[in-house]
Formats: sequence, structure tokens, C-alpha cells
Amino acid sequence: MVGGNWSGSGLFADMPHPDSLDKIDSRIGASAAPKTWPAEVRCMAFGRLIFAAAIHGILACAPLAHGQTGAPVPPGTPDTVPNVVPGTPPSVSIARNLPRLLVGDAAPELSVASWVRGAPVTKFEMGRVYVVEFWATWCSPCRRSIPYLSELQEKYQGTVTIVGVTSHEPQGLAHVEKFVRQSEDKFDYAVAWDDSGRSDSAWMESAGQEGIPTAFVVDRAGRIAWIGFPHDGLDAVLQQVVAGKFDLVAAAARAKREAEARARAAPLRARLDDQLAETRFTEAVATIDRIIAIDPPVMSEYILWKFTLLASGVRDLDAAYKHAQASIDGPLKDDPRALALLAWIITEDRSIERRDLAIAERATARAVEASGGKSSAALAAHARVRFAQQNIAEAVALQARAVEFESSKTIRAEYQARLDEYRAAAGSGPKPGPRK
Repeated sequence: MVGGNWSGSGLFADMPHPDSLDKIDSRIGASAAPKTWPAEVRCMAFGRLIFAAAIHGILACAPLAHGQTGAPVPPGTPDTVPNVVPGTPPSVSIARNLPRLLVGDAAPELSVASWVRGAPVTKFEMGRVYVVEFWATWCSPCRRSIPYLSELQEKYQGTVTIVGVTSHEPQGLAHVEKFVRQSEDKFDYAVAWDDSGRSDSAWMESAGQEGIPTAFVVDRAGRIAWIGFPHDGLDAVLQQVVAGKFDLVAAAARAKREAEARARAAPLRARLDDQLAETRFTEAVATIDRIIAIDPPVMSEYILWKFTLLASGVRDLDAAYKHAQASIDGPLKDDPRALALLAWIITEDRSIERRDLAIAERATARAVEASGGKSSAALAAHARVRFAQQNIAEAVALQARAVEFESSKTIRAEYQARLDEYRAAAGSGPKPGPRK
């Protein structure tokens, strides 16, 4: 599949080919992400190029053609991972679709042609933790991650080394050097120019990652501890790895389970692409059901995709909300991120013609409960729903807690701006400035 990745959490690791979504815009209607969607939700939700045509225009993970050092992958590029050949024994089929690099494996070497910024990393030193992030100057979410990664480098100075690797640049190394030079005040970590795409091949392609930004955490023993979107839990993982409390065995088991489930789903994903391209939405919903059935917790992104497709493709809102309620009480009940995202879609997605805020509230209330009341993302989502319900006082209280629990300076600043907005609406604060 050509698109992006959501490897770290399993959320949004496989979504339909973006070409398919382009072709159904006329039926569903392309609506860019509302600016009211906070950064962490946009980043958390859209590790693939596009989550759904109903929220078309969310670019949170840019597609790549591995091994290329030029422009982004053009539409129609063949799958990086081949689909299962009919009649192949299940065990062989799964193995054929499994990534060659998984959590728990030894980290590959870095092949770097030029160090654009920072001290060269010639090898992974035992006892030190590393973050290797693949990015590009033209990638909007990559640029959004720069201050966040710089913040993490400052936070873990002395114990963690962060390296940003790029090669997918239409204008080559000179453009990267100019970009970094002009943004020097934003970079606080090393930047490397890939050696003819060798690092991209050894890391991204081998791990089945097809979009950027993607970060790899290398633990003190030189093993891959985590793979994912930077905003989707990188800081929490680093805290555990640095403290020596990260359970690599459990993380590797989760990663293998997710990889095997997605390998089983490979032929169904190909079928789904075709159905979406031909706007056969009812058939697409049935295919999504089969994908979800493979392993519902792993395939949580498809549960949300089904809601969006029912609401904005099939345009059966009754069925969409029935599915949402069943998901809140069922496979999503212990997944705060997916619950929060479901609520954001119901509350903010412009293609939803009728908003059932009561269901959105149930989703966010459960997200807060499932996260122990300390997830800033869940609290912010709950605040947004309560604000939409005109319960301004509660929205202010919830958003204030989101600000309190958020550790990232970048995200906390955005939460604070939203809190100012809510307080202004309640008449208890200054009028907020324009939202960037």
C-alpha cells in the first residue's frame, strides 16, 4: 500500500490508497481538516496520507517511494509489500507480507552521505539511546515535528541523540542545507543526508513504513524499541527507555501481532482500494468488516474508517451512529486515542450532516475514564465536545486539565490557546488572537 504509517501504536497503520480517496471526492466532498482540530489529534489520527475522503486534505504523513531520492511517490506506484498470491499457504502468505525489520530487532547501520547539522553518528554506542527520524523539507507534518524533536533533544540531553534523516528531496542536498540553515533556530538535533537512499531502504522499507515522519527508537542495547509517528507517544517511550523500565519483550510481541494481522489483511486491503476507486461503498463497508474481524484491537483504524464511510460515503447516518455506539462499548472501549478521534470526527468533520453530540460525549467520557483522567488528548477532546454542547464552564475546566497534563511545550501552547478561546466564550478571559 502506498500511503503513510501508523506503526507505533497500531492506529492507522494501513489505510486505503490515496488514489482511491481522490476518486471519491465528488461523491463524498473534500473537506480540509478543521483548524479547530488540535495538532496532537491531527498527528495522532492521520499517520496515513489521508484518513478518509470525508476529511480529505489532512496531510499528516507524506507517501514515499522507497529508494528514491527525488520527488514524492506519484499516484499509482506499486505496493511496496506484495499482496498474497491466491492459493499460497497461510503461513507462507503471512511471512511474505511481514516487514523485515520489527521492534526487538537489532538496529541497522546508518548510511549517511553528508551531515547537514550536528555531530556525526558513526555507530550506535552501547548505553546510549537514539531516535532516528525520517523526514523531508516538503512534508508539512515533518516540519511541525521539528520543534517537538528539538524539545525532546533538550529534555534528554546527555542520554538521547536524535538524528533526522532525509533523502526524498526533489531539489537535493543543497536545498536541505539551505532549509536547515534558514531554520537553524528551530533545529536542536543532528540532520543527515541519506547515502543514495540506503538508510531509507534499511530502515523504512525494511520496517514496512511508507510515510513520513517516522521515528525509530534505538535502546541502550542497540535494538529497535519503538516505531511510530513522533507525536504519537515518542516522549512516553523515551521516558521508559531512558529509565530502563521499557518492556521490550511486550513491545516486540505487540508489534509482531500487529504485523501478522496486517499481513493477513493485505489481500483485503487491495480489494478495498478497488472498491473505493469504483465508489462501491456498500461493498467497501463489507470488506472493512472482514478486515476488522481479523483482530479488532489491532484494526481499530478501520473501525473509525467504517464510521466515516457509512456517514459520508454510504450516507447512512443511522447505521454510522449505531456502529459508533457499538464500538464505544466494544472494541474501542479501552482505546482512548481512537475514542477521542471518533469524537473529533463527529464534532468537527464538515462532511457529517447531522452531529450526534451525545455519542461524541460518550466516546470522550470513556476516553478520559480509560486513560485514568490524565490523558491530555482525551481531556482536550472531551472539552471540545462539551464546548460544542454549549457547556462552556465544563469545557474550560477540562481544557485547563489538558494544559496541566500535557508535557510537550509545543502542544501545551496550542492547548492554552484553546483554553483562552473557551474562557473568552465564557466571558472570563481575554479575546484569543488568530489561530495559526
